[in-house]
Amino acid sequence: MTAAGCAKVFREKASGAKRDRAELTKVIAKLEAGDVLAVTRLDRLARSTRDLLNVIESIGITAVAVREMWRFLLDIDWMASIRAGLLPIDHPLFFLLAEPRRMRFRIRDGLWVRLVDLGAALSVRSYAADGAVVFDVADAFCPWNAGLWKLEGGKAARTGEAADMRLDVSALGSVYLGGFTFAQLERAGRVAELREGAVKRADDLFRADRAPWCAEIF
Repeated sequence: MTAAGCAKVFREKASGAKRDRAELTKVIAKLEAGDVLAVTRLDRLARSTRDLLNVIESIGITAVAVREMWRFLLDIDWMASIRAGLLPIDHPLFFLLAEPRRMRFRIRDGLWVRLVDLGAALSVRSYAADGAVVFDVADAFCPWNAGLWKLEGGKAARTGEAADMRLDVSALGSVYLGGFTFAQLERAGRVAELREGAVKRADDLFRADRAPWCAEIF
């Protein structure tokens, strides 16, 4: 390697039974922009390509960036499969793949919302439309949230007006980030529409272009 012009040679002697590669860690720490890394045996880098390649996060701010990042990841040789966790439920990968069934996509809960101060929470959220709706809210754990609330102009306040719909505070938590709709909850018996058209009006207000997603484990 020295005769070939390598300035620094690292020799990995770790057993193939171990995943830790001390010399590889040293190499990565010393690499700088413009350096060229020459490898004589791939089995010295890691037990397998899967052990060697571990992408912590792959997030793009544009649709083109997301598409090209996944094209790069899926084009890596010697990879029988790729495991990706914590993806949003509406990730564009569904539509990028030629055979999306092969994703074997599984859904797990990972983001929970509990409105502790209902008035403040509803007042700081943005809304997709104008309009007003009156909620009759039940909250056994935080009784200060219970009662009639009117949402209008992006602000929520106590009201004496008749309710448009009756629901538990947990239902408001479900729709708060746009993950579910009032219509879905009504069909499940979680929301009672007291005035015709109230559910649609509320869904128009709470509509979101993207599903809620948290990329981190907390």
